Amino acid sequence: MDPQRLKARQGWEWIKQGYALFIKAPLLWIVLLFICMIAAVAISSVPIVGEPLVSLLTPAILVGLMVGCRALSQGEELELAHLFSGFKQHTSQLVTLGGISLVTQFLILGLMMVAGGATLVGILISGQPQTDPNVMMQALAGASFAVLLGIVLFSLLMMAMQFAPMLVYFRNVPPLQAMRLSLRAFLHNVGPMLVYGMTFLFLAVLASLPMFLGWVVLLPLVFTSLYASYSDIFPPVKEAGSAHSKADEPSEPDLGPFTQFADMDEKGDGTEWHSILGVHPNSSIEEIRNAYKSLMSQYHPDKVATLGEELRVLAEKKAKEINAAYDEAIRLRGEESNKNST
Repeated sequence: MDPQRLKARQGWEWIKQGYALFIKAPLLWIVLLFICMIAAVAISSVPIVGEPLVSLLTPAILVGLMVGCRALSQGEELELAHLFSGFKQHTSQLVTLGGISLVTQFLILGLMMVAGGATLVGILISGQPQTDPNVMMQALAGASFAVLLGIVLFSLLMMAMQFAPMLVYFRNVPPLQAMRLSLRAFLHNVGPMLVYGMTFLFLAVLASLPMFLGWVVLLPLVFTSLYASYSDIFPPVKEAGSAHSKADEPSEPDLGPFTQFADMDEKGDGTEWHSILGVHPNSSIEEIRNAYKSLMSQYHPDKVATLGEELRVLAEKKAKEINAAYDEAIRLRGEESNKNST
């Protein structure tokens, strides 16, 4: 399972695709994120265990938002229940992923302390805001190497965690392997990631100007565009729900409404028209027409606009096959009608 290498301009496409997902259910996206923030604040307020618990549960919560994105990309409705998907399936692996991230954060802070940043780390983990700028300046003055080390290591951790929850949930990849794949995906796509990050930085400045009101849109866009980048770098595959599935085995694409046509490609171009349309050879004109309309509705531009390139190409190809099958059916019915009339 190798991540795709994409061109730099794809970073802008992720934001466009993310906005397309957001605009399909803007109000519900805002409600879902409001629930997430309230829950995070409530849990983190619990003494001692609150903040570590948030770190443990973050991958499961993120997965819920990604499941909502996937539903919208497949033409389904966004639902409140999507938010709890990470607590229904692969929960132990997602919590393990959160635990690995939490332990790694503590290890990085420990390395920063050893590198001369003990005072700075003490301020950071105290949980209390530092109001005296002189204290912070003194802590930073002798910890330049520790700060640089922390930036590098925390950046690598962020890269490793960016796609890891989705790989665990959607592909049943073990947590450590998911982190390695995520890090490799980021390093293989530095160009689009740079375009994506710089564009978001610019949008963040704009969103902050009118009393931070723009963040009502920009915050959901963070997650919807994250799903767009994931589905682009790791083309959609069938959800790994079976305990017997193997993460290191190649997975078939998750074609959604196009799954029924996957086997037809293996049969070659000789597929009969009634097999393509899913009707009996002796079906009436009305039955054929209804089947044709039902199939073509699945290939409307609105249905595939936010999907990956692979599915868009497949949709176009199958739409042509359906049209050709329908034309053949109408032609044959016309010949039969002429024979019966004579």
